[in-house]
Amino acid sequence: MHIGKNWFPPSRRAMRFCLALVLGLSALPAVAIDNTVDSILDIVIQELSPELAPAKPFVVCLLDHGADVEYCAKSLGTGYVGQAKGEAQEEVKKSLPFDPGSPEVKLVLDIVKAANEQKWDVVLSKGGPYLARTVICAVFVPPGVKSFGCPVIGYVIEHQAGSVKKVLAALQNGDVPGLVSILVAQFGPEVVCELIPSSALPAGASELKDIGCSVIGEILASAQKIAEDVAGAVVKGADAVENLLFGDDSHMPYDKYYGLYWQPWYHYATSLCLGKNCEGLGSLNAAIGGPCVSYFDSHNQYKSTAEKTCGDMRKKFEKEVKAFSAAMKAAGEVYGGSANKMAKDWAVSDWGKGISVAWQKKEFAKLCEKAMEVKFPFPAPVPGRCELLKKSPIYKNPMFKDMLDKQYAKCQADAGKQVPSPTAWAQVCQAPADKFATEYAAAQKAVNDAVKKIEALGCKKEQKTVSAAPKLVCTTYEGFGACQNAYSGKLPCSLDKNPADTAMADKILAQLGTKRCSIKDEVKILPCPKKDGTTGTCQSPEKNILCSRPWKVDLCKSLLQKMAGKNLVATTVKCKAEPVGMAAFVVLSKQAGDILFKLNGGVGSKSAPGTTQGVGGTWKPASSKNCKASWDPLSIHCSQPGLPAQHQISLPSCLPDPNKDGADAPCLLAPLQYDPSLAPVKEAIPGVLAPPPPLQPAVGMPPPIMQGAPAVPAPAMTAPPTMAPPPLLGPAAPTNTITPIAAPPPQVPGCTPLAGQPGHFSCATREAHAGCERLRASGKVGIRACQGGGGRLRP
Repeated sequence: MHIGKNWFPPSRRAMRFCLALVLGLSALPAVAIDNTVDSILDIVIQELSPELAPAKPFVVCLLDHGADVEYCAKSLGTGYVGQAKGEAQEEVKKSLPFDPGSPEVKLVLDIVKAANEQKWDVVLSKGGPYLARTVICAVFVPPGVKSFGCPVIGYVIEHQAGSVKKVLAALQNGDVPGLVSILVAQFGPEVVCELIPSSALPAGASELKDIGCSVIGEILASAQKIAEDVAGAVVKGADAVENLLFGDDSHMPYDKYYGLYWQPWYHYATSLCLGKNCEGLGSLNAAIGGPCVSYFDSHNQYKSTAEKTCGDMRKKFEKEVKAFSAAMKAAGEVYGGSANKMAKDWAVSDWGKGISVAWQKKEFAKLCEKAMEVKFPFPAPVPGRCELLKKSPIYKNPMFKDMLDKQYAKCQADAGKQVPSPTAWAQVCQAPADKFATEYAAAQKAVNDAVKKIEALGCKKEQKTVSAAPKLVCTTYEGFGACQNAYSGKLPCSLDKNPADTAMADKILAQLGTKRCSIKDEVKILPCPKKDGTTGTCQSPEKNILCSRPWKVDLCKSLLQKMAGKNLVATTVKCKAEPVGMAAFVVLSKQAGDILFKLNGGVGSKSAPGTTQGVGGTWKPASSKNCKASWDPLSIHCSQPGLPAQHQISLPSCLPDPNKDGADAPCLLAPLQYDPSLAPVKEAIPGVLAPPPPLQPAVGMPPPIMQGAPAVPAPAMTAPPTMAPPPLLGPAAPTNTITPIAAPPPQVPGCTPLAGQPGHFSCATREAHAGCERLRASGKVGIRACQGGGGRLRP
C-alpha cells in the first residue's frame, strides 16, 4: 500500500472504532432481501462502483427503511459510529470503506429502486444504456427467451427506449407473436428478420412461422426483385422475354413462377384478409392455381405432380398473406396511439382557420397510409409484363396469336385488380383515422372553450385578410398572459400595448385609491439608431402612476409586476414617487417624530450647539415608549389617553383609514383604531422592486426621518413658544375615547406665535427670523408672516 508523505496514522481510539465497525458490518443480523433486489444490487454495484461492495448491507438497510441514512448509519456496527465523539467520529467516518452520505451510495440506491419498480426511464437516465441492458437481461428476461430476448432488449434500448416495458412484458409472458407484432410495427420487418431467427419460434406453430422473419422482410424484398426483373426484361429484348416467360421445354424454376404469377397478388390478397376471415381468398387462390397446374402439366410434369407443386405454392401464399395482415393490424394499432397527441397539436395550430374535422381526418389518413406503405411495400403491378407477351417471337405465329391475345387481355385485367380499392394501407388506417377524428373534435372544442375564456379577459380574434393567419389580439395584460400560457404558448397571441397599458394603470389605480395616487402621461425623448447607422431621437411614452406615500409606491410596483407578469419589461406603466406630495410627507413625518420625541420624555435637540447633556445644555433623550407611530408615521398611538395633554400637546383624532391612505397630518389614534399587527398593504416581492430614493427637503427645512426610524430630537429653541395651559379636565372619560382638539400652530425655532394673529410669528434673533422666512418661503403650512419682535434683533 502506498502511503503519501502527508499521511498520519489515525488515533488508537479511531482505530478501535474502525475495527469495531468492520466487525459490526460482518456481524449485522441477516436481513431478508428479495432475490430480485439482491441480484439487481449485485449487478449495479459491480458495474457502477465495485468499491462500494462493503456498502451492500447499508444499501439493503436503506431499501428496507425508506432511505433513512441516519438510521442505517447508526445501525451499522451496533451504533459504533454514533458512539464516537468529536475528532474521533470524523476519523472513523474517513476510515470507513465507504461514505454513507456519498452521492455514489445514493445513486446505487436510486437505480436499484427504479429497476425493481421497472421504471426503465430512470434506470437509463441514471445508469446509462449498458447498465440497463445488463440488469434487464440478467434479472428480468426469462431463461427460455434469453438467446434472442437479450439482443431484442439491447436494440430497443438503443433505438426506442420508451418501448422497453412493452417488449419486456411480451418476453416475460412468452408472447412471441405479440413481440414480433410490436417489432414489426415499431421498427419494420427487417428488424424481425435480424433479431428473431426461425429457430426461436416453436416448431409446428404455423401461426408463429406465418409472422416470422422469413415472411415479412425477405418475401417482400423477393417480390420487389421479381417486379424489377420483369421491367428489365422489357428493355432487354425478345430473347429475354422468351426466357423469362416460357423458358425452354422444361418448366421455369418454382421461385420464378411464384414471383411472376403469385406474388403480384400479395396486396389484393392481404386486403381480403384484413376483412372478415379472409373472405374471397379461396376464390383468388383457385383463379391463380388453375393456370399454375396447366403450366407445369404442359412443361414435363405429370398432372398429379403439377397439382402438388401448385398446391404447395397456394399454402405458402396463404400463410404469407395472413402474416402480412396480422402485422399490418398491429402497425395500425401502434399508429393509432399517436392520434391523441396529433389531434391536440393540430387543433391548436388550426384554431381560427375554419378547418373541419372531416378535412383533417383525411389528412391524418394520408399520413398513416404513407407510413404503412413504407413498412409494407407491396410490389406494384407491372403492366409492362403484359407487353412481353406481344414481344414474344411466337406472337407472330398465327397459330399462337389468338391464344396470346387472350392471355394479354387477362394480364391487363389482372394488373388492374392487383391494387385493391381501398388499398390495404387505407383499410388498416381506417380505425386510427376514426380515432383521430373523435380526438380532434374533442380537442377542437377544448381549444375553442379556452379561447372564449381568454377573450373574456380582453382579447379578440383578428384576421386582416382571408389568407392571413388569425391571431388573438389582447388589450389587457391579463388576457395576453393567459393567451401566452395556454397550450405551451402555441396559440397566436399579440398585445395591443396602448390600451393594455391604460387598462392596467386604471386597474392599479383603482386598488391604490386616488387620494394619494394619480396617473400622469409623459413622453420622453430618447436616443435611438437610424437605418443609416447614425443616432437620432425617438419618443418613448410613459404612463406614470405617481404616489405621495412610500408604501403606495411599493404596492403599485407589486401590483404592476403581478399584472404584467413576464411582460413587465415591455410595459410603459411605471410606479414613481410624486415629488411635491412626497416632500410634504417627509416634513410631516419629521413633525410627527418631534412630537413622539417629546411625548416619550425627550427634551431639546442634541444637534443644537452648546446643548450637550451634562455640559451646558438641557438636551435629554426620549426615555419611554408610551407613544409610538403605527404603520403610518403620522398616526400616533399612546398607551395613556391623557398623555398628550400632560405634555401640552393637542392632536386631532385620526380618521378611519380602510384604504391605507395615511393621515394628512400628525394625528392621534384611538385605542380601538390601533393594531400593531396592521401594516401597509405592500405585497412587495423581496429583491425585485427597490423602494423609491429618499427625497431631499427644501433649503432650510429639517432633515427627513425614515419611516420606522427612531425619532430625532427637535432643534433647540432659544425662545421656546409660549404654550397654552392645559384645559380643565372634566370627569374622566372612558379610556377608549379621545376628545378631538385643535391642531397646534407650527413650531418655528426661536420664534413665538402672536396672539390673535394666526400664522404670525415674532422672532428674537436674526438667525431665528431668517429660519422663519425660509420656512415661509418653502410653503410651510401655517406660517404667514415673520416679525422681528418690535425692536432691534439680537445678533
